Amino acid sequence: MLKKIIPTACAALMVSSVSLPTIAADNTSSIGIKFSGSKTWAAECTMQRPNGDTNTLERQGRGHRSIKSMTGNKVQGGLCEVNIPEGADVKVTFVSRPSMTCPFGNEARACIKQLSSGQSVFTFGGGSLVEAHNQRQLASVK
Repeated sequence: MLKKIIPTACAALMVSSVSLPTIAADNTSSIGIKFSGSKTWAAECTMQRPNGDTNTLERQGRGHRSIKSMTGNKVQGGLCEVNIPEGADVKVTFVSRPSMTCPFGNEARACIKQLSSGQSVFTFGGGSLVEAHNQRQLASVK
């Protein structure tokens, strides 16, 4: 009986280990970003695909409890800038499938951050767009 189970288990491990690199090489997610806030705020997000193509989406909130969202498929990474007027705040909800690391630090499948007035920038995932932003941040600290 054990002679039959062991070869089957080994074959299953070999098949799963062969298919895993294909999944890891893709390294893309479908993402959703929801912005909700008061007053007139603006958000601009640039999403990058593995081939280097980018897509920039803009959303503007107007008035009390304004809610806007954006989505992207096969996204490798991206960068969002949110401009919030004095005396206002914006709640940002980030969701990705398969799960990317939360840009706000917590490891939940969906993550939320309350942004206050001023300009806020956050990145998600990877790719050359995120790497270029990180390099600019390092250069400004030096």
